[in-house]
Amino acid sequence: MTDEYGSEIDQLMQEERQYRLTRRTFLAAAGAGALGGPLAACSSGGTASHVSGGLESHLNLQTWGGYNDFVFPLFQKKYGVHINAGFYGSNDEAVAKVESAGPGQYDVFFEGAAYIPKLTGLNLIEPWDPAKITNLSLLYPKIAHDTHDPLPGHSFKKLYLVPFAWGLTPYTVRSDIIHSTPTTWNDLTNPKYKGKISLFDDALNRYFVTALTLGLNPYEEVTANIDKVKTYLRDKVLPNVRFLWSTGNDIVNAMSAGEVWAADVWDNLAFQMISAGKPVKIFVPHEGVAGFVCGAMLLKGAKDPNAAHAFANYSISTPIQVDSAVMRGNRPVNRTAAADLPPAKKKLLQVAEASTLQGEVKPLPAWGAQFSQSVSQMWISIKH
Repeated sequence: MTDEYGSEIDQLMQEERQYRLTRRTFLAAAGAGALGGPLAACSSGGTASHVSGGLESHLNLQTWGGYNDFVFPLFQKKYGVHINAGFYGSNDEAVAKVESAGPGQYDVFFEGAAYIPKLTGLNLIEPWDPAKITNLSLLYPKIAHDTHDPLPGHSFKKLYLVPFAWGLTPYTVRSDIIHSTPTTWNDLTNPKYKGKISLFDDALNRYFVTALTLGLNPYEEVTANIDKVKTYLRDKVLPNVRFLWSTGNDIVNAMSAGEVWAADVWDNLAFQMISAGKPVKIFVPHEGVAGFVCGAMLLKGAKDPNAAHAFANYSISTPIQVDSAVMRGNRPVNRTAAADLPPAKKKLLQVAEASTLQGEVKPLPAWGAQFSQSVSQMWISIKH
């Protein structure tokens, strides 16, 4: 994690420019538009030019902003299915959005494996039909396992998640400003970083990282620990925070401009900055970092189930997974796609160490409803 990237940035940028040029030429010939282009074709309204293979003509989905929107025009061109997409910026917003909408409003919802127990408990998602997701055979074995057994004590015989990306949420710094090697999350409390820190605005992540920092077990539901986490965050960490980030663009822009020196950032966002030539490095403190596997979930009462299955399957196809890695910095869940990446991108995304890393990351906890609510209330009470 601590290797210098300096001499490789030119190669990364050259590879990405060449990839974009080659892919843009292909897409122009296919009539699908450029990767990462405008989402006008994916907004509400309009009709698909054709629909293939008995799929519904529309697909309604909810996803993270800037996460997988590049897939929409490609899928629409290939299958003739019109995508109506909505976006959210936090886990709490995501769950609240689909819960308030009710069954049948949306078809597909993108979230992390850690939320499977909560979402099944709320009766918001239903299992996928594996027979219709033929690209599952291309997944890393550990990733495939995590779709059924995402957390200790939570095992599912049915498939509730079709993964799209996996990764870490490491300690990320501007290496041109912070020259030392961070070894602990406690570094975020250093007074010299006052006004130069940003944190992911998410109660689950904040509790998890802080519990690790304090030597507490983040998987145990100990009410007294909530007060310990609250005191540490309120008195030691939050005074240094410039702002809490919820969308990738916010933290990428702030770190790229040097307004923020250190943050906990999804590694795909850090990889985007590194590929763009920004002096950014990522570290894994000795307490550990949160790991995640995110992907598509089928919402209860989906009105377009066939189109939903086609989209989930297409999202883990090798070409799309390569696109996701090169264009968005996402670690691919498709092992064939990982092998097909350009050399410098392979090194940056640590493809050679992927299986080892997947076994070492700490999954986010899945607590009971009461403890989860208490943690959320704690975070809301101190974050402003």
